[in-house]
Amino acid sequence: MGDNNRKDDDGSVRMMAMSGGEKPSSSSGFQTYAMEPLLVFYMFTSFVKYPVFQTLLFEKSCVVRYKANIFNPFSRCLVFQEQLFGNIDNFQDELFCQNTSLVHNDVDLQTDANHLYLLSTLCILVPSIPSALVLGSLSDIWNAKIPVLVPLFGLVVGDINYILQSVFFDVDPHWLLASDFACGICGGYSALIGTVFSYSAKKSKNSCRGRKIAFLEGGMGLGATFGFLFSGLIRRYLDFSGTFVFILFLHIICILYVIVFTKSIRISSTLRVGASIADDNRLIRSLKQRVMDVWLVTTKLRPTRIILLLSLLALVVELFSFSGVNDIQYSFFRFKLKWTDKEYGWYSGLTYGLGTASVLFLYPWLRRICGLDDLAICAVALLMKIASLISIAFVFSNWFAFATVPLSVFNRCISAALRTTVSESVEVYEQGRIFSVISILDSIVSMGGSLIFNTLYPLTLPSFSYLCYIIVAVVLLVPLFISLYLLYRKRSLPGSNSTMDSNSDFSI
Repeated sequence: MGDNNRKDDDGSVRMMAMSGGEKPSSSSGFQTYAMEPLLVFYMFTSFVKYPVFQTLLFEKSCVVRYKANIFNPFSRCLVFQEQLFGNIDNFQDELFCQNTSLVHNDVDLQTDANHLYLLSTLCILVPSIPSALVLGSLSDIWNAKIPVLVPLFGLVVGDINYILQSVFFDVDPHWLLASDFACGICGGYSALIGTVFSYSAKKSKNSCRGRKIAFLEGGMGLGATFGFLFSGLIRRYLDFSGTFVFILFLHIICILYVIVFTKSIRISSTLRVGASIADDNRLIRSLKQRVMDVWLVTTKLRPTRIILLLSLLALVVELFSFSGVNDIQYSFFRFKLKWTDKEYGWYSGLTYGLGTASVLFLYPWLRRICGLDDLAICAVALLMKIASLISIAFVFSNWFAFATVPLSVFNRCISAALRTTVSESVEVYEQGRIFSVISILDSIVSMGGSLIFNTLYPLTLPSFSYLCYIIVAVVLLVPLFISLYLLYRKRSLPGSNSTMDSNSDFSI
């Protein structure tokens, strides 16, 4: 009992040492530590953009492929063209390419779009890896909200290019990649999420960190839900260029929110117990030292090291499966069910909506009221996700696709549970570094997932389009077994139901 009190006191001292041990001034009355509004707006814009961007890729790729020759694989017969379009001289590539019922099963076009999306992903992820490494590590020794702003500025630059590419529709679609590179060089999605989670974890006690991360995951899911639901409608009424102008406006609001309404967090040097003298005296060190910081947080001997490493492995596999399915899902439904961004938005919006509700309400309820461990929730969620993937693999109609949505209700709980487990396995002064590790791993496995699935999926068409989903379902058995193993080990140890910190038998 005395040890627990001592830990609580130590945690309180550490939390009070945040922001250099200074008390907030009265002038900061309108400021907050809440990053959930930022995540809601950011995820809303990201998931408004996601199906719209994929539709833009398909239509621009179609225009470029068939612009010089209207006698394409879907209209080789002149009579069919005359019946469909009337006077061939008045034929417009854009109108033809917008007709999903005509082009949905064009394997060549699917290949073009998937390869272009692969390049898009690489342009974001490759430069984002070093950027995420630096930004995440700097949040431990700098003002923690400054690294959050860098990826947002990259998004604004990218939005401007998207607007130009939407206005000049006949321009080669490869110019869209300039936006992705601008986003990636500033850290991209993984850096923004990592720095936001790091910022929030610094102001959360260990016992409350799971609930805080659940709220952050819930904010992400809420934004994604409404983004998907409204993406098709927004594009319908605003067209491509208007949609990207709208997204640019919301990104500017995100920047203003961080600058004006969020408080600064600076970690006192007293918290960096294991850091070097140079870490105490200098703000920015060399990139080599930043790499060492990230490496050391995963290799440091600690009682919870096995939990940290296995949880990271499980999270890596989950992120890999998520990125792989995410990259091909729009193409899959477009090929199988002739979906546009509107139908895909509704389906994804419902999926994310249920996932958000579960991570905001069911997940905390299961942890606090039912007393379930994060890893137990994770295992159940993984079982349901595997069932969902197998069902979607053999989808045959719209109603069946929407009937599989309830199986995805716990999808967001997987990431929340694993992030919580990882975060609880390290010290408070290491939160920026461990979330930097997660950001880098996210970028690497997302890049790997994109390379594998965007290359493999076109090869499975038209007869084996389901194959990628079956592969992902099998791969997810790895985090399932890890979750069950760690859960068994924790429950088999006496007194292990309080906190992870007391499980010294986990050390390796």
